[in-house]
Amino acid sequence: MPLPKLNPLQSRLVASIIASTTLLLLYYVFLNAHFAYAAELGSIQHEDHNHNRLGERPFLVVEREDLDIRDTGEYSGSILGFNGGIVARAPQTPTASDPQPLLNNVPITDNVEQGETRSYSFLKASVFGNLSAPTAGLPSLIQARGIEVRTKDHGIHQPIDFTDDDELDPSSELKPRQSDSGDVRTVYISVNTCAQPAPVQNTTIEPPPQLELYVSLFANNTNPGPNSDSSTQERYVLDRGAVMVKVNATGDVFIGLFGQSTTAYKNVWSAEIAVSIDGFYHNFHNPDDSSLDLAIVDSDASASMLITGDLTSENQNSSVYQSWMKTSPPFVLFASNANDRSIYGLQHSYCGLSKLASIKPNNAQNAENVKASITNMTWGGNNQPRQRFYLSGLTSSSTYNVVLGMFGNSTNGGDNVVGGGGQIWEMQTITTLSGGNCALVFDLSFCSQTAYAVPVNPNIFPNITALSAFYDNATQAQYKFFEKVLAQIPCETTSSAQYSLAKKCDDCAAAYKQWLCAVTIPRCTDWSLNDITKPWLQQRNMLQPFPNRTMVGDWPLLKAANQSAFLRSSRNANIDTTVQPGPYNEVLPCDDLCYGIVQSCPASMGFMCPRPGSTSFNHSYAVTSEKKCNYPGNQGTTSLGQRLSAVGFNMLITLVVVGWMFV
Repeated sequence: MPLPKLNPLQSRLVASIIASTTLLLLYYVFLNAHFAYAAELGSIQHEDHNHNRLGERPFLVVEREDLDIRDTGEYSGSILGFNGGIVARAPQTPTASDPQPLLNNVPITDNVEQGETRSYSFLKASVFGNLSAPTAGLPSLIQARGIEVRTKDHGIHQPIDFTDDDELDPSSELKPRQSDSGDVRTVYISVNTCAQPAPVQNTTIEPPPQLELYVSLFANNTNPGPNSDSSTQERYVLDRGAVMVKVNATGDVFIGLFGQSTTAYKNVWSAEIAVSIDGFYHNFHNPDDSSLDLAIVDSDASASMLITGDLTSENQNSSVYQSWMKTSPPFVLFASNANDRSIYGLQHSYCGLSKLASIKPNNAQNAENVKASITNMTWGGNNQPRQRFYLSGLTSSSTYNVVLGMFGNSTNGGDNVVGGGGQIWEMQTITTLSGGNCALVFDLSFCSQTAYAVPVNPNIFPNITALSAFYDNATQAQYKFFEKVLAQIPCETTSSAQYSLAKKCDDCAAAYKQWLCAVTIPRCTDWSLNDITKPWLQQRNMLQPFPNRTMVGDWPLLKAANQSAFLRSSRNANIDTTVQPGPYNEVLPCDDLCYGIVQSCPASMGFMCPRPGSTSFNHSYAVTSEKKCNYPGNQGTTSLGQRLSAVGFNMLITLVVVGWMFV
């Protein structure tokens, strides 16, 4: 049938309708709301589980290894606007051997079976991702040196990286890169063991084998482990539950975590692994690299006092110093009885200690029986800010393992936090006293630097507050007599009229106060027959009964005590009549305390010190140079975590001055 013939006006109308219809169709196709602009990618919420995956690699950037061209059996993608000449890769289903991807500062907790290797990856997109923004921190940097680079003996290792030539030649030696460039970024890998296999036999006391960490930067070794080519990977054995490794990466980083097979232990390891481009997520501080390790001030039968190193070296008038004194205590404390073997092998792991230590913090909050405070009490010869711990609720005659820690990076912890896995310092040990007639006192109003165990009878002074007040008030009352005498000395006068050009009245007052606090508040430790030959200890009050009403047995010194005031009584009669502690050992003060008064005060006061080697000296002082005498805040030279004899290594101050005394 022939088409109808249209006049010119009708032809123009039909053409206009066809053109308009075509434009409407094209407008509908390309501007439909189902299509998203590229700018909208950033609006995807993080809750979308595919958001991080979308951000891993720039869109439409294809690397050589991503090309997947096949002759047959390929998956053909239909792409709008193209003729099918481009072949899209078929969706891949992850297998058990595929490395589990890790994201920046986001840890993964995994179980590692015996004989199993768990595989992880940190892809190039994450390696060259954006660094995390800095956060508010402590008033000043903690004084730790080389925390990121340490010897393998401490589980923290030098950075490794592989050059492009290494990647092309897997048999080449793995060498540290000599210089950095814009194509290289440092990647921080850290692991904490959270739990470990238990021994099959109760008689086994050694911890199980440590986990092993393997790191590869080679594309042909995506599952590093004990069965992979050793020339394409590095192996690190965890040290007491922790390892810190940093690598200089140019692309993907592949990681393996391996647990040995052992018949002596059962169950699995649980480990937390994290990778970061900002810094280590987990941190352990080697004692050789840190000045913050715990020091033991003193212990009694149920409590112990510990203190950190200096938090700053700034002077007392600086804003940093003042900020530290106002800062909430940032450190936490872990403790377990030494007979508890569960933490052995995990001493460097914040995750392990936070799960298995018998005394542990709740995140940044210390346990109820751990009282923490920032103090500037004299310690190590200065008054710098430090954090002090008073650990109570302990068992007498027991040894405890204590570990200094920090929740996260001091301001925050957990996922997406730089350093969010916590920090750990070297483990120390403390030993409590066996008797109940010595008790820790501290924070006294007048004798503010006194912090050690003193004689006590718990039946008469059942709480520390009353005991502290007794000693502090007695000392302050005696000091008032000295002030009256010092007021007669012309202190505020011309230099030619002063008693010394080197010392002032303030120096004399400070030296006398330090001495008086020591002799009025003697330092106490357990009574023991084994200590009678130790020259820095003096047996006191031997003829009085112990608080439990028992007496010292019949032994040779008991007869001598009847003729010796040094043995049968305390330095101060008020201790025997009011406190009634029974027999105890006094840690003798350093002789420098006596010499300090003689050197600082006017000769007219008549102060003199007993001659070294004399009976009076031997029962009143110990020689300072031997480092076993007592002195407020004197660390001595004893190793941390060990006590001098039956006491901590803080030194008591006691003094007998031969001459005129105002007491």
